[in-house]
Amino acid sequence: MSLLADIAELYYNREMSQNEIAEKLHISRSNVSRLLSRAKETGVVEIKINYFSERSLQLEEALKYRFGLNEVFVYNAGDKSDDAILDMLTHYAADYISANLQRNMCIGVTRGSVFAGVLSWLKKEPPRNLDLKLVQLTGAEAHSNPERDSGDLIRGMLQLYGGRAYYLNAPLYVDNEELREALEKEAAVNETMRQASSCDIIITGVGYVSQDMDIRHSVWNKYLSQEDVNDIIRHGGVGYLFFRFFNQKGELLDHPVNAHIIATRTETVRRANIIAVAFGKVRARALMGALRQKAIKVLFVDRACAEEILYSLEA
Repeated sequence: MSLLADIAELYYNREMSQNEIAEKLHISRSNVSRLLSRAKETGVVEIKINYFSERSLQLEEALKYRFGLNEVFVYNAGDKSDDAILDMLTHYAADYISANLQRNMCIGVTRGSVFAGVLSWLKKEPPRNLDLKLVQLTGAEAHSNPERDSGDLIRGMLQLYGGRAYYLNAPLYVDNEELREALEKEAAVNETMRQASSCDIIITGVGYVSQDMDIRHSVWNKYLSQEDVNDIIRHGGVGYLFFRFFNQKGELLDHPVNAHIIATRTETVRRANIIAVAFGKVRARALMGALRQKAIKVLFVDRACAEEILYSLEA
């Protein structure tokens, strides 16, 4: 480790070339290159990039071209924390939504930190009487966090903009497909799901699954075991949109979990301007699959996630 630090000092601080370092330490140039890489891998060297712009226009255009998106915002987050990145992305998403909201629009409401973050920024603006129609797109969670519950988020939007709400009065997850079908036929539930097809704007995050995720801190911990998650991954699952799992090609999984979900289906809301917020390399495969469904039209993402997607397409 001391050798790695000495070589890093010569290269980065004293600005010696790799050939000069090799001659000074009597080792080969290839060894110098290898040891410099090792210095970064072990944390002896940490590189911080200070971007001169919050946005990466080149990455935005690349994502637009690759996935046929209408609008893309790529945030140069640098070494900011996940909470700070989410806060900034939802800030920009809220600005976009505020500028595009019109009277009598139908807004699809999803649960979770993305919509909650957007709403928190919208609340900083003066209320407007827009007489919106607000539609709950996913069933109710067991023991949900009030700050992220779709019902509470709908009530927050109503306080800001006025209008009427269509609540999906059914659980998010049921024990079997027969029960799900029966509940979806119930008049109030059926009407809410029908109203979803008329949404003008939908704000959503993109969920992901991976071998190293801790299900205890996931929305799925109330419904699935770690073995269930591992089975979804074995079937090719990388993420979920409206709580239905899909693979990296964007195809819905033929998996029992998807048959137990009460929520709108992607194909029924394709006319909507679906606005997605995602960040971090860990979500790249999930976001790629979601984008390949050709439903998302506006994307707010950080640079790390955007680069991971584009690099994997080129590999």
